[in-house]
Amino acid sequence: MKKTFNYLPLVQALELIVQRTMNLKLKREDPFGEKVAHSISDIRISFLSNISYEVSYLNGIARVIDREIDTPEILITVCIEKKTKIFRHVDVFQDLYLKSYEGILSVLWCEVTNIIDALFDKFYTSKTKCNKYYVEEKTPPIYMDDSAFQLAEIEYPSKEIQTEFSELLQDFFLVPHVDSVSGCLYSKRKVWIVVDSSKNRIIQHQDFVEGRAHGYLFNSKKREYDVSCSQMALNFGILKNYFKDIRNELQKALYSTNRSQLESGIYPYLFMPSAMATLCHEALAGHMLSGYYIANETSTIFKGKLGKNIAKNGFMKALKNLEIWDCPRDKTMVAHYEYDMQGTPAKDVCLLKNGVVENYLLDKNSSARLHKENNGHSLAGSFVKEQDENSDVFEKIIPRPKKPEPRVSNLKVYSTSTHSLDDLKKQLLEKFGYYYIVESHAGEVNIETGTFELTVDYLIKVNKNGNKSYFHGGTLSANLTDFLSSIIEVSNHYGRTNGYCGAESGWVPTEEFAPAVSVYGINWAPNPLPEPLHTYSSKRDKYLPEKLRTKKTSFEYWINMRIVDFTILIFLTINI
Repeated sequence: MKKTFNYLPLVQALELIVQRTMNLKLKREDPFGEKVAHSISDIRISFLSNISYEVSYLNGIARVIDREIDTPEILITVCIEKKTKIFRHVDVFQDLYLKSYEGILSVLWCEVTNIIDALFDKFYTSKTKCNKYYVEEKTPPIYMDDSAFQLAEIEYPSKEIQTEFSELLQDFFLVPHVDSVSGCLYSKRKVWIVVDSSKNRIIQHQDFVEGRAHGYLFNSKKREYDVSCSQMALNFGILKNYFKDIRNELQKALYSTNRSQLESGIYPYLFMPSAMATLCHEALAGHMLSGYYIANETSTIFKGKLGKNIAKNGFMKALKNLEIWDCPRDKTMVAHYEYDMQGTPAKDVCLLKNGVVENYLLDKNSSARLHKENNGHSLAGSFVKEQDENSDVFEKIIPRPKKPEPRVSNLKVYSTSTHSLDDLKKQLLEKFGYYYIVESHAGEVNIETGTFELTVDYLIKVNKNGNKSYFHGGTLSANLTDFLSSIIEVSNHYGRTNGYCGAESGWVPTEEFAPAVSVYGINWAPNPLPEPLHTYSSKRDKYLPEKLRTKKTSFEYWINMRIVDFTILIFLTINI
């Protein structure tokens, strides 16, 4: 029989805290010294916990499975509303005692009184013009049955999966120019529970698995490079099929060890789906179309653009062939969920359609301020704000809260284009005689200015004769609107990518589905090449278990050999 986890006692304890808080009859002294009767208008408690299994590897040798349960976090939002004035106070608690019914009652009830005192102190000093920051859209409550709070054990990696992943890492480690390789297999679950005074009572969990590899390798000039790659999936059966993608990324790093540095400038690029997904995620859907930033006027690029065509007169014309969706309810993707961290039902939303801004990512506050229906995109990686290393002792001891905000989950970018990937390659070769392949899994946008930087690990130049050259990494940067205007053509060739999105509210898992595009007009800035490490020797002994010493590696690598006055690239398959 499978082991289960019953969260119902925790829910019952949270409900009891809510009930007690709402029944309080309070008298507080107002700024004029008069005693005024008050009651709490509403309260919301969100519980967050993470569970994971981890198998870690060093050079293909596995460590035993570790099961980790993070310290639970509870975010409490308490509200008081009086005539024309409203104020919400938020606080967070993180404690191992929050794993039990008794612990929640013991820890939280004492703290709720402190929260209420802080609420009134700030209520009397707040201004009515600040009401907009505290209003929330009212939604019908969701009350889940007791049986919903009993969850089955999360999946852990089988011996077969562990062995196959271990052999992949060992295989890579055997290549002479590889210094070391580490890896991890993860099985993860994020659980959140929301109860409030509106009779909401929900539980949500995200389960997914992940495989990661990180290697260090040296080229013939003894410059050290590292390669990182990962794949996420709903279960290990699916993840096993993605091991070949991790292998391909490691192989690509071997091919590129003798990469050179491409000088800054503007070149023709073929953005593979991963790069287009990063562009749409970071520079559009993930942040620039967040209702939180729009309502606070932090981001003004798409302010007041709902229902308007932003791709006119050739400006950002590529958007006319695109539909951009965020689909949290798609259960085939790793970041799916049905209810957000405020207890609101999640909705799949079209953000951009044929150049028209259709919607924003919304939570309770931004939907109320923008007068739009809440689509349930309020998420957080953690409720506890990370402390700066320069913070004082008090700040490090007392956790500071960070609230969930509108976030992207499963991003889908659809194209109406009929052009194939080969069509885009042909067009670039005919016009420029070459192009650069761009893969990217990271980028950053300045919310206020719209300036965007796409991080590239390395570029691959393709010439008319099919020859490839590898170049060291760097960044492609431009204003967001210039970036989108530089897209020449969109293809009907799609790919998937996944990872984690970082924001003020922490890191959350995401998955993207996007087409490849051709681009011209974006400035390239290279990263400096690493300094050579002359102490490295590719002939040193590498310890592996005896049974692996005669293993044949399937990885291939290039070595530069100087013969007379020219360089010959020799393609080798290694036998050790």
